[in-house]
Amino acid sequence: MSKKYKWALSGLIIMTVLNAVILVFVWMDHNDGRDWHKHRSNDRDKNSSQQFMKNELGLSDEQSDKISALRREHFGEIRSIKKELDDTRRSYLNYILMNEDHEPQMRDSLVNTLTKGYAEIEESLYVHMQDIREVLNDEQAQRFKEFMQRHGQQENDRNRKNRRD
Repeated sequence: MSKKYKWALSGLIIMTVLNAVILVFVWMDHNDGRDWHKHRSNDRDKNSSQQFMKNELGLSDEQSDKISALRREHFGEIRSIKKELDDTRRSYLNYILMNEDHEPQMRDSLVNTLTKGYAEIEESLYVHMQDIREVLNDEQAQRFKEFMQRHGQQENDRNRKNRRD
């Protein structure tokens, strides 16, 4: 009887240690340095992502203010385009679901409107990045590029992980 308890206690201790090690590795995997999303999703402090960029790139107050204004303008424009896209997408789905006799011209018109909206978003992003680069000096521009590449890689890794799950 005593042997059974020793084995059970040994097994419990080993399982506890293994679980602790696994939890540490999982935590380390998810906490791999500064993460843009942690700052961007902080709802209490609307300026947290701006402050993060200021610290990460070493922005002056003037540069930070200019970039903040550019970001407000850009995200306002994107919100407007996305609202139009949502409305058009709803119309497109209604057209698909409600019309028995499909008119190719109507379908093509809606698809072209959607395509144009997505192209506007991409163009807006390009212009926005160019505008930000104009505010930065050469060293900051290089750090911004590296930062955006890291952010893009983190986003790709997250998307790949989410697809596997």
